[in-house]
Amino acid sequence: MLWLLAPASLLAGSAMFFLLGGMPAVVIFFMMWFDKIVLRTVTPSVLGIELTTVSTILIGMAFGSVTGFILVVVLMPVLEGVKMLTVPMPSEVPPFVPTPYHLLDGLVAAASSFFIGVPFYATVAVLLGGKLAADAAIDTFVFSKPFDVISGATTFVFNISISWHFGAFLAALA
Repeated sequence: MLWLLAPASLLAGSAMFFLLGGMPAVVIFFMMWFDKIVLRTVTPSVLGIELTTVSTILIGMAFGSVTGFILVVVLMPVLEGVKMLTVPMPSEVPPFVPTPYHLLDGLVAAASSFFIGVPFYATVAVLLGGKLAADAAIDTFVFSKPFDVISGATTFVFNISISWHFGAFLAALA
């Protein structure tokens, strides 16, 4: 019966984001939901396929610094908690508890509102580069584990590729 949480979270989040910003906001939410619930479950992290950073940047651009930060810091642990309840996977923290990574994603959303007017791929490159450097620091100093350089590099290439090819469409959502 817990498997019903995944579609229920999609419906509830879509309704909330529709009320906040219409269909463009629903598309942004779907990108984050698809990444957290589906992609993280079926793809190895070394492939670097993730849509979280692009969607957090879009949330910050669409809703502003403070609202973007709050939405991301609340939404990320909820989506990851739903995933942990529907597909049990090993984790460093219990479900629904924010981590330093969630705060970092919130800071990316907050900072992205200052990049409105800058080409989208440049915004993604700057914010993702800073996020990956901070991820390495969190891995090393908070969780005492080595940073996965290969995954970081493939994530950077994947996100730059997405933002280069679909940047005009994605920026129009914000």
